[in-house]
Amino acid sequence: MKDTATKVTERLQMLYDRLPGERRLEMGCGMFDDAKSLATAGLLSESPGLNAADLKELLFLRLFGEDFAPKKAEQILDRLSKMP
Repeated sequence: MKDTATKVTERLQMLYDRLPGERRLEMGCGMFDDAKSLATAGLLSESPGLNAADLKELLFLRLFGEDFAPKKAEQILDRLSKMP
C-alpha cells in the first residue's frame, strides 16, 4: 500500500539521508522492535494459551514467512524448535 504523496516521500527520504548512519540504524531497530511487539500481541490475542515455542514459530512465520522458500522456512523452523 502506498498512500503517501510522492513529494512527502521524497522530503522524508532527504531528511533521513541527512541523519548519521548510527541514528538511522537505531530508528530501524526501534521500528523492528515495535513491529515484533505488535505481532506478538496479535498472536497472543488470537491464541492466548500459546507456549513460548509455538509463539516463536508463529512469530517467525508472521514476520518472515513470505521471505523464504518453503523448504528454507522449514529448516529455520526446525532450528528454532531446537533453541532454548
